[in-house]
Amino acid sequence: MNYKKIIKYTKPTSDPLIIGAPGGVNVVKKAPPSAPQQITGGLLIGTTGVIKQESQLHVQTPRVEVQDRSADITPPPPPVEVPSEVDRTESSGGSSGGVDLIAARTIKIEKMAEEKMARAEQMLEEADAKQRFANQQLEEAQVKGKEIVKEAQAKAKKLIEDAKQYCQQLQAGAEREGFEQGRNLGLDAGKQEAGVLMQQAMTLINRILEERRKVYEEIEPQIADLALKIAEKVINTEVTLNNDIVVNLIKSNLDKVKDREEITVRVSPDDYEYVKQNEDELRKMLDGVKKFRIESDGVIEKGGCMLETSLGNLDSRIDFQMEILKRAFEQAHNG
Repeated sequence: MNYKKIIKYTKPTSDPLIIGAPGGVNVVKKAPPSAPQQITGGLLIGTTGVIKQESQLHVQTPRVEVQDRSADITPPPPPVEVPSEVDRTESSGGSSGGVDLIAARTIKIEKMAEEKMARAEQMLEEADAKQRFANQQLEEAQVKGKEIVKEAQAKAKKLIEDAKQYCQQLQAGAEREGFEQGRNLGLDAGKQEAGVLMQQAMTLINRILEERRKVYEEIEPQIADLALKIAEKVINTEVTLNNDIVVNLIKSNLDKVKDREEITVRVSPDDYEYVKQNEDELRKMLDGVKKFRIESDGVIEKGGCMLETSLGNLDSRIDFQMEILKRAFEQAHNG
């Protein structure tokens, strides 16, 4: 009885089939290739690498069904060879390549995270160093200011005490001399001499008081300049450590110009991101404002701001405010 072999494949296999050889269909068996793994688990990216969750690997074993059907045997077709293992291995290379790409990206992300952490630690150390330096400068300035004031007070006190003592001596001497001269030359002449001595004593007292005034005038600019330097150091230290200062300053200025139709707030690049985070809170203060913008300006130092409106500007930069304070001291000193 002749049979026609009908081969049905449910999945390509690496086993070469020789069709048309004497005796029917010859199958040369090879070791089944390892099918590509399908990873269904998630990937956790951490600081130590890639952690794979429990995954399910689906491997489908090739199956060959042979069905015999009685029929006339037709001339066998030429031999057909099924793709070999090498072809299947080359086609599956993309899967492992994808895993390697994910691993490479994970390593890159870890490296970037480590660099950012190192940079953040460096910035924190620099901020601590600046704060320590500012505190040291502030303490030194305070000590120096106290020494200047104490020295001036001691000098003025000594001048007054010397003047009083000298006047008492003159008065005592004048009284004695006046008494003696009054007894010899008469009471009127003695009083006249005493009056001259008293006049000399008053002249000396006035001269001492004038010297004290000059001393205060000389040290007053030094004290004012020292106070400005102390205030500037304290402000710079505070704005470096407290980002809310610039936001509160902007709120204070918005109260003065919130009736304008258009407002632009310019801040330091160091404060821009933090101010943008509080933009919604600032907008709540501006019900009647049609346009409100926040922009970064490299001219403005950290902690300061500038508000621009259609009717004018408000300059709240730190250096500008310190200059106004310095002028106020100078005007007070000059009278």
